[in-house]
Amino acid sequence: MVIGCFASACRKAVKPIFEKYNNLFIYPAQYEGLESSKNIFYVGSTANQQIVPGLKWAFDNLGKKFYIVGTDSIYQRATSFIIRNILVSLGGSIVGEEYIITGDKNTDIIAEKVLATKPDVIINTLVGDSNNAFFNSLFKFKIVPNNIPVLMFKVLESEVAKLDNIEAVVGAYTAANYFQSLILPENIEFVKKYQAKYGKNETVTDPMISAYSGIYLWAQAVTQGNSFEPETVIKNLTNQSFASPSGMFYVDSNNNHLWNNVYIGKLNKKGQFDIVWNSERPIRPNPYPRYKSKLEWESYINSFYTKWDNNWTNMGKKQ
Repeated sequence: MVIGCFASACRKAVKPIFEKYNNLFIYPAQYEGLESSKNIFYVGSTANQQIVPGLKWAFDNLGKKFYIVGTDSIYQRATSFIIRNILVSLGGSIVGEEYIITGDKNTDIIAEKVLATKPDVIINTLVGDSNNAFFNSLFKFKIVPNNIPVLMFKVLESEVAKLDNIEAVVGAYTAANYFQSLILPENIEFVKKYQAKYGKNETVTDPMISAYSGIYLWAQAVTQGNSFEPETVIKNLTNQSFASPSGMFYVDSNNNHLWNNVYIGKLNKKGQFDIVWNSERPIRPNPYPRYKSKLEWESYINSFYTKWDNNWTNMGKKQ
């Protein structure tokens, strides 16, 4: 078994290898959905367990006009398509949409466009160093979450700690299946033990909890079948559950994804998220939104792969 990868582009690159050799891969990060494989167990959230509830909450509580800023990769392109469809159904609008190459730090021009279009909410799906540059640019133009709220989908507590200026991002929101600040007995005990082992200032994040839980689900399946063989483990994984620090996880036997709890948090000055909404119960995974068929979704996803010269992320072409 292999557990790992963070970006969707990475997962898609290794997927054919696990299928070719009929081995087992556990993917712990939140992702766009639009994928299924008998060899992969997706323990992070799908769009309906992160993007959809986060966007609906923002529409109800923050505003109707949105500006999308993201890294030019498959997760961002796919989720933006889903976001556009949700906003159409809700009666909202997108006043701007920008994608930048991974690691690009030239974000002042985007901040200028945000200032000009005056959205009610900025949707941020940037990853890596671009986040630091983008928040610095927003702050430079006096755009902070208190006057234009930011809804983030890829910024973790550990990344907040590395930003140059936390004032630029305090008050921003994010949707996730886990926050370190969750007041649950299992989580309080887990964070206490984790920081005792790795350092009192170390943070625990959503993908870490998914990876931790994924290993326990795998171990339970191994124990049940008394075998490490992938075929046996895969068969037994489909009926596993686990009481994680974020709540109870259930494997959905129809699609190898998990039923996940969803939380929305608001970033405070300590770099942690105050919970403002929760789903109260696990949400069933829906990897393929129903307004397109599975074949139509796969065709849409593959169009980017072709456009980006057989890559799952844009490696340098300006769009």
